[in-house]
Amino acid sequence: FADYIDASVALFATGTPILFNRGNHETRGVFADSLGDYFPGRGGRFYGIYRYGDVCILLLDCGEDKPDDFWVYAGLTDFDGYRTEQAAWFGELIRSKAYKSAKWRIVMNHFPPLSHMESDNPERHGIQDITDKFLPLYNQAKIDLMISGHTHAYEFMSPDKYDRLTFPVIVNSTESVARIDIDGRTLKAKVTDTGGNTLKEFTISK
Repeated sequence: FADYIDASVALFATGTPILFNRGNHETRGVFADSLGDYFPGRGGRFYGIYRYGDVCILLLDCGEDKPDDFWVYAGLTDFDGYRTEQAAWFGELIRSKAYKSAKWRIVMNHFPPLSHMESDNPERHGIQDITDKFLPLYNQAKIDLMISGHTHAYEFMSPDKYDRLTFPVIVNSTESVARIDIDGRTLKAKVTDTGGNTLKEFTISK
């Protein structure tokens, strides 16, 4: 509470909502089952659609990064099935009026949409599963921007560099912050590091 929620309240959260995007580390440990007590989401789910005026924000829950049969989970997880269920929900959602009528569509997902890890790395599995099940849907969904994390290293993924993408992706690190301002027909994005240096700045106009 002191380090995250209370700090957010002091800075902005009395008037601006917090959208919590679950990552793989929040699926583990003795408090993982209590996460919904702090961030209940909608309908008890850690993924969902949030509409603010012309802006549609989609929170997606990537689950774990390792395979379900990884020894530490002792056969208690089914994140592959969870991502399949979520992909079906997402596929229906992008055809809905609530989604299609939005002028701006921003997706937040802890895993970036393409795997860059070695093929025998168990931590590659979750990213690859997201790539296989969601990337075709992402490219159909006319996304304006995706914000991800997970790799602990900043990266900007653009369609110019990655021909499998039709939208830009900011992969935020543990030492960078992305600020997105949307005003009418313009989206302005700026990523800075902890020293205040600009890592990336760009504008999208409609």
